[in-house]
Amino acid sequence: MENKRIIYTPSLFAKNNLLYLQETGIRTTINIHEKGRDNLNSYLFFIVLSGEGSLAQNNKEYNLNKDDIVFIDCNTKYTQKSNKWAIQWVHFNGPTMNNIYDKYIARGGKPVFNTKQKKEYQMVLSNINHILNSDDHVKDMHLAEQLTILLSLLMQDAWDNKKADKKETTTLNKIKDYINENYKQELNLQTIADTFYLNKFYLSREFKKQYDITINNYIAQIRITKAKNLLRFSDKSITEIALEVGIQDPNYFARQFKKVEGMSPSEYKSKW
Repeated sequence: MENKRIIYTPSLFAKNNLLYLQETGIRTTINIHEKGRDNLNSYLFFIVLSGEGSLAQNNKEYNLNKDDIVFIDCNTKYTQKSNKWAIQWVHFNGPTMNNIYDKYIARGGKPVFNTKQKKEYQMVLSNINHILNSDDHVKDMHLAEQLTILLSLLMQDAWDNKKADKKETTTLNKIKDYINENYKQELNLQTIADTFYLNKFYLSREFKKQYDITINNYIAQIRITKAKNLLRFSDKSITEIALEVGIQDPNYFARQFKKVEGMSPSEYKSKW
């Protein structure tokens, strides 16, 4: 397998507004090789295609073997050792990548993991290479699209890798379904905890950990989404819609709606 590296310079527009590519390639080493980087303003993703090696970061060392995936923030010092391996990689960044990477870690994402989605990752890398070798006049937009797909795959794997007790996860899924079906009723953390015979503090913590949203905010999200549909596609009054989605006080409904949408229910109905 030949070594191939493409260094890319995105437009200023891309650097300021999009996920953007810095470099990509395939590298094969036939001898033991070690390198380290620190304070590199980049995020590195790579797949081990063959062979073995290791990655060290944050005082942890990870053994790497064929099909392992690596995703790290290169601002933090790391050392990479290879022993007759082949890897395919991308370095990329974007104005929101700090927050995206934090979300990845919060969802259970790991620096090194294995996945059933290897073909999907390789398709993204292949698409990136194809775009770079094309005459595409909106190259940065299409590269940003592929990097978004890459991050979506990583977020999915982060979720799948998240350690959670199977029984606990099943209960939380039932609670989420219960909210989806009963949002018109009087629902809050306490009533749901009582329904499922759980401590409300425990429930609050585990629901937030599993779904990255509080129970009360999830209830509000469901109700506002249903209300938006009624505002757009029905002739019901604001008071009727508030009652329809489980909020008895139309003034409270208006305040909650504005908090989420940045405008009153009447303004939303008028604009849409």
